[in-house]
Amino acid sequence: MSVIRFDYTPEVFINPKTQKVDYIYRPLVDVRLSYKHNFGKNIISCLLDSGADKNLFPASWGESVGINIKKGESVRHYGIGANDLIAYRHKVMLYIGSFSFEAYSDFSFEQSFPLLGREGFFKYFKEIVFNEKGRFVNLKY
Repeated sequence: MSVIRFDYTPEVFINPKTQKVDYIYRPLVDVRLSYKHNFGKNIISCLLDSGADKNLFPASWGESVGINIKKGESVRHYGIGANDLIAYRHKVMLYIGSFSFEAYSDFSFEQSFPLLGREGFFKYFKEIVFNEKGRFVNLKY
């Protein structure tokens, strides 16, 4: 079994209780996107979100590989970050290190940060282990 490890990424913020600089550590996974053999020029850090059902990406990321976003199936997303967000579903290739797979992913003009969800990401791995104390995630495939 092969493993890809990603260390959590620290994000700086001002703690509203103390008014001091603090950090939150997030499980970000580096992903390259491809659509119909058009490869994204950049590797994008995406939040590994165990509470998300689907992948949800900014529309601009899809457009950068030639996707006509609004030609996809229209779907609605609900949740903490989006009360009622419209997205468009497309089948794309996702590359994580040396591992790749084809998955449906949703693209929205209202989404600014890429999220990786259970149906569009988690199910393609044999095991995903979050190590909160060590601040890393292992993706086993």
